[in-house]
Amino acid sequence: MIKHTSLYLDEELLREAEEILGTTGPTGTVKAALEDVVRRAHLKSLTTWEIGLTLDDLEPLRSPRLTLVAADALARSRSTRATLWL
Repeated sequence: MIKHTSLYLDEELLREAEEILGTTGPTGTVKAALEDVVRRAHLKSLTTWEIGLTLDDLEPLRSPRLTLVAADALARSRSTRATLWL
């Protein structure tokens, strides 16, 4: 939903915001600024999100993701793909 409204805007502040946000005109600038405020609030809320993992739980996730079997399968699939493209 879009709402039409009148605002009193500081022209200097508007120009500076346009430059920072890469926007033109008051509507695009205010929209981009509002989106940025909401995005930042959502990101900030993630810092308090409880996921229930300890550092010990994270350790296995830090181990190398490719095992020798997976690396071999990946190598074979790449050579197959390369052959198909020829």
